[in-house]
Amino acid sequence: MLDPTGRFLYVGTADGWVKKVYLKDGSVEDWQRVGGRPLGLALGNDGEVIVCDAAQGLLKVTDEGVEVLATEAEGTKFGITDAAAVSKDGLIYFTDASVKYRLENFVLDTLEGRPNGRILVYNPEDKSTNVLLRDLYFPNGIALSKNEEFLIFAETSMARLVKYHLREGRSEVINDALPGFPDNVHYNHERGLLYVGIVGQRDLVTDWLWRTPFPKKLLALVPATQAAADSSSQTARVLAVDEDGRPVKMYQDPRGKAVGFITTGLEVDGFLYVSGLRDDFVGRIPV
Repeated sequence: MLDPTGRFLYVGTADGWVKKVYLKDGSVEDWQRVGGRPLGLALGNDGEVIVCDAAQGLLKVTDEGVEVLATEAEGTKFGITDAAAVSKDGLIYFTDASVKYRLENFVLDTLEGRPNGRILVYNPEDKSTNVLLRDLYFPNGIALSKNEEFLIFAETSMARLVKYHLREGRSEVINDALPGFPDNVHYNHERGLLYVGIVGQRDLVTDWLWRTPFPKKLLALVPATQAAADSSSQTARVLAVDEDGRPVKMYQDPRGKAVGFITTGLEVDGFLYVSGLRDDFVGRIPV
């Protein structure tokens, strides 16, 4: 996530830190340690950093420290607090990818193939958290349109992008033919593009696997088969789509293992910055 001055990116790391990566020279600064597993980050209207922590819930982070905003909704604790988007009036829309599983075994949610996820909205005025959408298939990245009339989010295990019209309360699938499984979603409002991190390979074999109970049960019960399937395709991809989900451009590296497990792409000043859930770097390529 880009800071308001445009000088650095905020990034979350597996050891519980939110760090600053300076764009001028690539130097890294430890900023605040939240102590859990920070995933999606979003900029608040007053310069605060909203953090979706997979273990702790929805957090607000400033120079002064860390505040837990929410940990549950409707009596159900968040399972994997994943990604957030902040509106101009301060509402925080965020995803709870699974109410049943935790980050360390998120693959079981995908294999189960049931809608265990939710999208929620936190109101800082009254500190309430309400469920906006339920029965979703691992909702992951989320982004608000420039006019804030709709949300676009990824349902990872269904390999699709969904648009939710906020005023109408209506959802529509805008792309279910992605080449892999979508992760983070970042909006470039000036260009009307969304950058979607694409994990893994989607083909006839994987589509058959995801529809067939026995091999999914085998993957769930035998960790070695999970590892084999997980490494079957290491191609790194970021897909750019327009607001209707139509593909515009693909950035990819078929060498995969050299670039890692890319889950996100963010455009800043003519460069696409990429990183991943399992990587130890932030990379960039020219747009």
